[in-house]
Amino acid sequence: MGFDEVFLINLKRRKDRRERMLHTLHEQEISCKIIAAVDGKALNVSEIEAMGIAMLPGYQDPYHGRPLTKGELGCFLSHYNIWKEVRCSGEAQE
Repeated sequence: MGFDEVFLINLKRRKDRRERMLHTLHEQEISCKIIAAVDGKALNVSEIEAMGIAMLPGYQDPYHGRPLTKGELGCFLSHYNIWKEVRCSGEAQE
């Protein structure tokens, strides 16, 4: 299909979504690597700080006019972890 790998990011607590997506991908004959999403709602302030993450003072989402939610932070971190994995695997192939 023009790409090397498909990643399925899914919250462990949302097995229903994982099963629905796996069924859909299977019907299309697409294999995937399942990645446990970072559950932003489960992160506490000390865990966020330990990762070196600090919210910009006064930042507001341009679409919603509010600070970033923990769920949105978890979504970003889930994708970020995949980007790191892809980068590291690309460096290993060189």
